[in-house]
Amino acid sequence: MISLPKCRKRECAYRRPSTRYKGKACCSSQYKIMLEGEFSDLYGQWLSYLQPEERLRSLMDELLEEVWRVEGGMLTKDGIRDRAYNFSKTRKSFTFDITLHQGAPEGVLFESRVVQSWCVDVTEGLVSLVSERDWMLDDVD
Repeated sequence: MISLPKCRKRECAYRRPSTRYKGKACCSSQYKIMLEGEFSDLYGQWLSYLQPEERLRSLMDELLEEVWRVEGGMLTKDGIRDRAYNFSKTRKSFTFDITLHQGAPEGVLFESRVVQSWCVDVTEGLVSLVSERDWMLDDVD
């Protein structure tokens, strides 16, 4: 019988294929807890008048994929880290814009671009599409 790695947390009883957080084995439940903890620390340090640092943006993507609920549209992993801009932060939420190329298969010129504005309620773990409009020449692409 193969022994599966145990979560690195002593109190965890999970014995199943593990994931890794900062190079250390952990179960999916502990992984989410550690993501949320690190995000909370970095979110508290984020100065509202600055754009978030790369590590915080990466955590936003991970939480988007693993924890947060998305309503009103579709965001993909790496979208926040690599493509989001115009971040604005409050104590309980943040907003950002993202330019999407619609109808653009890999390697083909895009058909149209839209700018979507999103709001993330960090206390509820809810990501909501706020608005969508056509892209304009002075928008980020």
